[in-house]
Amino acid sequence: MAKALKGCINEKCIAYEKKMHFKDSDMFCPKCGQPLYYVCKRCGMQLPDDTRKYCIRCENEIKDQRDEWGKTLLNGVGQGVSKAGKAISDGSKQAVRLVEDTTNDLKDKTGKIAEAIDNRQFKLPEEYKKSLKHIKKKDLFFPMRNTQLYSINTEGTSATILLADVDEEYAMDFDDSQKVIDSLHKDIQSNSNFGLIAVKNGLTQKANRFIYSIRKMSKLDDGIPQGVNYLININVEFNGKIKFVQGSFEESGMTGMRDSLVFSQFTALCKSMDEAIEKWNEDPYDSNFKDGFLMNRSETEKFDESFPDHPLTHCRKLVEYIITNN
Repeated sequence: MAKALKGCINEKCIAYEKKMHFKDSDMFCPKCGQPLYYVCKRCGMQLPDDTRKYCIRCENEIKDQRDEWGKTLLNGVGQGVSKAGKAISDGSKQAVRLVEDTTNDLKDKTGKIAEAIDNRQFKLPEEYKKSLKHIKKKDLFFPMRNTQLYSINTEGTSATILLADVDEEYAMDFDDSQKVIDSLHKDIQSNSNFGLIAVKNGLTQKANRFIYSIRKMSKLDDGIPQGVNYLININVEFNGKIKFVQGSFEESGMTGMRDSLVFSQFTALCKSMDEAIEKWNEDPYDSNFKDGFLMNRSETEKFDESFPDHPLTHCRKLVEYIITNN
């Protein structure tokens, strides 16, 4: 199997600009139609063959960076020993202070290195625990790498999420949320079991592009509704990769409390029960869209605070955490 990645070298092509990578079996760029070549994973420069992932320059830069981190640690220790030894040999009373200063300096440098390494890790909330289950490739809808399952179980919510790396061709369009909304509306028209809750895009706290969607799905048992699943898809550009987060959140324990309580409050504001029923459900982006399992007023974000253990609240909390910490 080839070590190198394929890419487009047409400088006018969006695939070249975004450093998109393709499968070894792909022969032509799906964006501009030009032939694909093996390219450096880091800078996109064309490689002579498929035997390595990086060009010589990038390989050297990566090696130099690793060496620099090692030198920082070794130099810090060496300087501490040298300074302390000289001070003691001179009978200086400053020996202890020099050791302390050097140790603090070393801690500071080590801390910065640790912070740099930590910043390269994609973060999920601590309450999401890794699953030991192995994901088989045949169970995936499209190619993914570095797949890992996580789960969370509370009194009110049971959820499983998948974290993976994907190629850009399988990600949502970071710059066009309306395109995603239109696509989901089209899917809902062919499957009335689903409804749309939210689609949003933007930049994370660390200036990484993101886009996500939240949908709802009616759980049926012999055609009879048995609760709701909330489905989330999140894409984040992170350290030259696209992170894919997909999750399913469902109510556990007593279900329907949020809907019932908010509906009771809503009816009191309406002139009649018929008016309340008519206005209860509405698509969040198109009031004229009437297909599928429409969003209801209890599912708006303003009620999350009143229902902190509801699965939809957990969905939005996961999005907020990812945007804030990655």
